[in-house]
Amino acid sequence: MVLVDGAFRRQIQADLEADLTFARRVAVGAWNAELGDQVETSATSALDPRLRAAVSTEDPATIRQTLEEVFQETSRTWAAVLTPGGRLLASTSDAPAVPLSLDDPLLSEARYFDTGDLRSRDGCLELVAVSAVLFGAEPSAVLVTGHRIDEVDAASLEAAVGRPVMLVAPGTVAAGTEAAAALPSGLPDDAFDTVVGIDPPVRPFRAGGERFLAAPTILESPTAGPLGALVLFESLDAGLAPVDALRSRLLVILALGLLLTLAVGAVFFRSVTAPVDRLLADTERLGSGDLDEPIVPLRDDEIGRLAASFEDMRTSLKGARTELLRAERLGAIGQAASAVAHDFTQPLSTISGAVGLLRMGVEDDDAREQCFEAIEGQIDRLGRMKEEIVDFARGRRDFEGASIRYDSFLENTVSGLKADLAARGVALSVMHGFDGEWLIDSYRLGRVVENLVRNAGAAGAQRIEVVTRLEGEVLVMEVADDGSGIPDDLIDDIFEPFVTRGKKEGTGLGLAIAHNVVVEHGGTIDVQSSAAGTRFTIRLPRDGARMHAGGVA
Repeated sequence: MVLVDGAFRRQIQADLEADLTFARRVAVGAWNAELGDQVETSATSALDPRLRAAVSTEDPATIRQTLEEVFQETSRTWAAVLTPGGRLLASTSDAPAVPLSLDDPLLSEARYFDTGDLRSRDGCLELVAVSAVLFGAEPSAVLVTGHRIDEVDAASLEAAVGRPVMLVAPGTVAAGTEAAAALPSGLPDDAFDTVVGIDPPVRPFRAGGERFLAAPTILESPTAGPLGALVLFESLDAGLAPVDALRSRLLVILALGLLLTLAVGAVFFRSVTAPVDRLLADTERLGSGDLDEPIVPLRDDEIGRLAASFEDMRTSLKGARTELLRAERLGAIGQAASAVAHDFTQPLSTISGAVGLLRMGVEDDDAREQCFEAIEGQIDRLGRMKEEIVDFARGRRDFEGASIRYDSFLENTVSGLKADLAARGVALSVMHGFDGEWLIDSYRLGRVVENLVRNAGAAGAQRIEVVTRLEGEVLVMEVADDGSGIPDDLIDDIFEPFVTRGKKEGTGLGLAIAHNVVVEHGGTIDVQSSAAGTRFTIRLPRDGARMHAGGVA
């Protein structure tokens, strides 16, 4: 719209300039005709018998009376009679005291032909004509007539060209039409001082806050030089008014179209996407650290149950934040919430897409079942991720351990992983080098083993081995894989929260949680990695968990 508006404006201004240029040529022709009429008036009057008879008397009073009679019908013209040498004999009452200087070229030219020219007097412009009063071949006197340019002349020119006209003398407007008189100010002083050529350029000017276009032409005397200017002008703002009106209408139409689009979008939002978008907004709010406002389920379906699960997580995070503030770990919970906002987006988007397909009324039973499976799978995935967040947010907690057979514990932990990994072509094997009892928190340490195995599968491993052995009073457990390895720039910070790269699942907290759990058992965990694979080694002293919980370690 901006480009179209600019093109219209440029075209309208170009048309106005062309019209003014053409009208100026017509005005110049009319001006020259006015000068010709003044010369003809002077020549006709010089041949009037009454004037010839009065001049022959050489009586100033008789000549003055005759001049008044001859020119009473042309009240806009003054007249004077001079001797051939230039001495004033008589004049009408409105004539200047000395109508022409003795050396004015018009007096010498009058001996041979009737002549005329433009003159300036008292800030006004005048057309002056000179004719000889002849008795035989020699002039007995010289008749000088003058016509002061006024509003009548400007109106005549305006009628001829159809455009407002000003006749400008240096520093003032000598005459103008009603349109010129209505201007708050005249043309700038330099409106005509650089005009050259037959068609000088049209130029803009501003008066009273309104923009105009002016087409000036110099009024020049061959002997006296430039004396004024004939100026045609037109309001540019008035010419552009239709474009302004069209632009206003287009803006109104555009605004109405935008409002209609927003209204349709609002209806679609409320009926289709509002529940999922609300849940996304709640997770982003959690990510910003706002845990005060409850997450209220909007629907009684999978999305609603997921919202309820998020509400449980919010409650846990809020409680954990209080603990973290006391333990100077507020920065960690804020980072955890940011990870939630980022990592939950993809599962929620998958759920949103599946729900959208179901809303469209999928008739194929297989396709509908795939949608339900996708929703359930992503909800399970979000549940696991939620557990990681809650585990990490709780930080250190009371050790809940018991002495159990370690080989049985390990088999129970990996049994649920083997089928899932096998479906992806990953072989998982366990080698028990220790089958006795050990003091452990089976649930939390099982989460550590599960996390290490899942990470190996996500890293592209084809084989994963879990090996245990006893070294004195230390139980050693290794989880090794043949995956792509850990990048060198991550290896030193691998147990820090949110250190991850390239994983499609998880929150980046798994290894940080694993480190915390192993430390709570009084043990250590380290890693070696290369392009051939990665090996995590966990060492658990026999009484390490009891000593750590009791404050010895």
